[in-house]
Amino acid sequence: MKHALFVFAGSERHLLESIFNDPGRPFYNSVVFMQLLPIKKQEYTKFCQQLFACYGKSVSDILISRLYDCFRGITWYLQLGMNEAFTLAERGERVGENCYSHILNHMVDSKRFTFEDRYASLTEKQKTVLQAIATEYPNDVTLTSQVFITKYSLKTASSVQTAVKGLTEKGILSDSHGRKRPTDILFMLWLKSY
Repeated sequence: MKHALFVFAGSERHLLESIFNDPGRPFYNSVVFMQLLPIKKQEYTKFCQQLFACYGKSVSDILISRLYDCFRGITWYLQLGMNEAFTLAERGERVGENCYSHILNHMVDSKRFTFEDRYASLTEKQKTVLQAIATEYPNDVTLTSQVFITKYSLKTASSVQTAVKGLTEKGILSDSHGRKRPTDILFMLWLKSY
């Protein structure tokens, strides 16, 4: 494959980093990383409104903004949410902010069985720690802080670290700039309502 170029893309950053940053892996140090930041909210809003208009529909700025904030500008979730919003309106109709909860509920419910299976595979300590993380979402918290441990009756920092290590190994949490974050926002939303 002479003169072949490859692009490896994905939202599971920790998986991509493990492929290319682990000295024991065949593709170690063989790529140049390029981070794609979220599309700016104003640009995304304009884009969505233009697409809705092409089909004689309209969508509320506030609805787009709330979905954008909920999903931290991550395109995959936003596309899923806007697709759901699009199906709620007929030609000539407007999808308003009042549809926000319906859209989130539908998105979460579509993955309910996957989430139930994933949750069932966790240890009790992992479930407790994950439930605490979901309760705090979207706020970033220091998982081993005394405040967090006390608030959720998690006993010790070492037991939280053990649970977090297991959740990270299972791909439920990932490292992002030295902080542990959920890899699936819909799973966090499901846990909030569990």
